[in-house]
Amino acid sequence: MTKGLNVKHNNLQLSTGIFFTAVLSLGQTAQADPIVIPNLILGGSQTISMDTDTGVVIVGNSATGNGSLKVQDGAALGNGYSPTSGGDIDGVPYAEGKGYLGFNSASSGLATVTGEGSLWDNSGGDLYVGYQGQGTLAVENGGTVSSEGGFIGTYSGASGSVTVTGEESRWDNVNLYIGGTDSGVGGQGNLTINEGGVVSVFDNTTIWSTGSLSGNNGILDGNVSNYGSISPGNSVDPIGVLTITGDLMLEDSSTLMFDIFNPTEYDQLLVEGDFTVGGLLDLNFDSFTQPASETAYNLIYVGGNVDGAWGGINVSTGFDSSLLSYSFVKSDHADYAQMLRLIVAGVDDSENSVPEPASILLLGLGGIMLQWQRRYRSRNG
Repeated sequence: MTKGLNVKHNNLQLSTGIFFTAVLSLGQTAQADPIVIPNLILGGSQTISMDTDTGVVIVGNSATGNGSLKVQDGAALGNGYSPTSGGDIDGVPYAEGKGYLGFNSASSGLATVTGEGSLWDNSGGDLYVGYQGQGTLAVENGGTVSSEGGFIGTYSGASGSVTVTGEESRWDNVNLYIGGTDSGVGGQGNLTINEGGVVSVFDNTTIWSTGSLSGNNGILDGNVSNYGSISPGNSVDPIGVLTITGDLMLEDSSTLMFDIFNPTEYDQLLVEGDFTVGGLLDLNFDSFTQPASETAYNLIYVGGNVDGAWGGINVSTGFDSSLLSYSFVKSDHADYAQMLRLIVAGVDDSENSVPEPASILLLGLGGIMLQWQRRYRSRNG
């Protein structure tokens, strides 16, 4: 590597168990090797535009206040390269090689990794977005973040939010936990993947009951176990398409949500692996315009097996659920074997015989199991 550290605000905190301030000059000359500093512990804002190796990154803590970090211009920030053994801040321990956003309960930390080639490398350890406080991570414009374990909203009382946006923007993990840890439920966590962004998980993503996944034209590359909520779309554009490349298991406590506006504007979920049905299916028709004739909405595409049963189905208040029916049918897309097709009766034929919700929409309450065998899937059409 051929870059060093560019300090924009001269408020870098270096720690080897105690705090002291190092004032570094702006526009430091590039070096043959990256600068190595003991620890990067931030209150205030810091921009890194040149390659930097450190032991631990903490953005926002009770000792130095709220903080923000920006990695840009193709720079690489690496954790776990400094021979430190960790320490603590106000009695809360931290470990070498890890990254923390919103470390202490009263703190908030924001990190942005932006631009092609820009990298925050936590591959030697874990990344906590909202450890005990409030954490926010934005990966955009081709930036990359890597970590062994990713945690969003780690412990009770914490909150974490991660947004990965744009082609070539990605967050790579071995395991990912949204709204908790590998031991169970923690704080509030949300992951949003937009506009070609990718979050890859080698083993499994667990969305706890306090966690949520959303996004428009985003990809979660891996298997997902959902105890919380999944909703295609985002706060800016409520209609969206979300792709999961592995298996999706919906646990009993989970909610799968779809917004349906009209025959050309509605959410879709693409599952390339197996799909285990469970929990609550939530259909939002609040902005729906009913067509004159019967219309079909292909909400979920599945590449593998489908089994399980919905625990219940919720339809927007005031919408006549007797107008609805659904079934899994053969997919109209070559890359997927099956799809969940929702049928909505039109204004002109709403008096036609439509199955009642007790027999169709509440499938699963009577113990009916969906058993669908995998069909051959040709990706070449």
